[in-house]
Amino acid sequence: MLSPLLIAVALVAQSPPAGTADATADQIRALVRELDAPQRAARDDAERRLLELGRAALPHLANLPVGASAEVALRVNRVRATIYREQAASNRAGSRVTLDVKDAALQQVLEDLEKQTGNKLHDFRRQFGQQAGDVRVTLQLDDAPFWQAVDELCAATGLEIYHFAGHDGLALVAATAALPLDAGAKKPVVYAGAFRLEARRLVASRDASGAAPGELQIVWDTAWEPRLKPLFFTVCAARLSAVDDVGMKLAARNPELVVELPPQGKACRVEMSAAYNLPPERKAQKLAELKGEIDVLLPAELHTFRFAELDRGDAREERAGAVSVTLERVRASDGTVAVPVRIKYDNAANALESHRAWFYKNPAYLESADGVRTEPGSIELLRQSQNELTLNLIFAPEGDWRGQTLVYGTPADIVVLPIEFAFRDLPLP
Repeated sequence: MLSPLLIAVALVAQSPPAGTADATADQIRALVRELDAPQRAARDDAERRLLELGRAALPHLANLPVGASAEVALRVNRVRATIYREQAASNRAGSRVTLDVKDAALQQVLEDLEKQTGNKLHDFRRQFGQQAGDVRVTLQLDDAPFWQAVDELCAATGLEIYHFAGHDGLALVAATAALPLDAGAKKPVVYAGAFRLEARRLVASRDASGAAPGELQIVWDTAWEPRLKPLFFTVCAARLSAVDDVGMKLAARNPELVVELPPQGKACRVEMSAAYNLPPERKAQKLAELKGEIDVLLPAELHTFRFAELDRGDAREERAGAVSVTLERVRASDGTVAVPVRIKYDNAANALESHRAWFYKNPAYLESADGVRTEPGSIELLRQSQNELTLNLIFAPEGDWRGQTLVYGTPADIVVLPIEFAFRDLPLP
């Protein structure tokens, strides 16, 4: 039996050999220079090699070289955009967990899970008013999906996830009393990469007059790994289908319905539903299958833009991946500084609509030469369109604002990805 420490951390958390970072930086600088080579084949080869370096190349591609040509700018931005998009798509695939622990402390296991996946888990029993005695864990997992690992941990310890603790990550509490499942029955859970879907209830209702078809409402939860920060989910009735156990396809109550569901606070779960007409006769005993796709709008990695010399009086644009940020003319008056920032995406995929609020949470601050940060006292929405918006950041900095730097972070891309799922053999009410 291996030690209680996770066996995979040593494989993924080893320090790189000395000089690797410098070698990578030198290699990338050389490849960027090749992007301006006279021969197109050489330029194409350099771009391909940068793409092969993947995420490791991003820190060294954050800023274009001084005096970079239009060709270099085009290719560097294309490389960054591709890497960011691939990163967002890989996040959907989900984290994997390898554990081999025997009689290990719960806190140690939670820390091991965070090291392997980047997902924070909190023992929240004390905050919940529950007895928070030591829990020992014996668990063996070999390259298991994160959500399967969490479910097996909960089953082994008598704990459950509480999604509304107001913390980043998942909170664990003692499981509440629940009706036992039938012998051999399993929770109606589907693992879909970084997402966990669980059917919660099926509700049937019929009109007392019998004049209208009865309704079957199916409700399920969709949870995601805490390391992800989805902007919202979209459920389209036309992309879902339901069949009962006698082979009848159920008709959607509103086949044109499209519902958008944003995350609430720091919770890593949203409730979804679909409604169908009940079959006219009660022959079916189960919903044989509810399947389809839902869309999730995922941000790529946050990119940090820095603008110095705030009193230059001109507009300056910087680009990373599929987003550009433009610092417009800064104005100072009565101890406050108004800093207009325009954010534009190549394709924002409805993420910038007026009812969205995620962009107000983007990190933004003024930074003085000695590292003192000033957060904006307020943020105004000046302009907004499908793919861009302008925010006015209002600061009240100490000292001379003209010697400070604006630091602004926003996702380098916004990607719409489908989540495929299928619930099977759900008992009809």
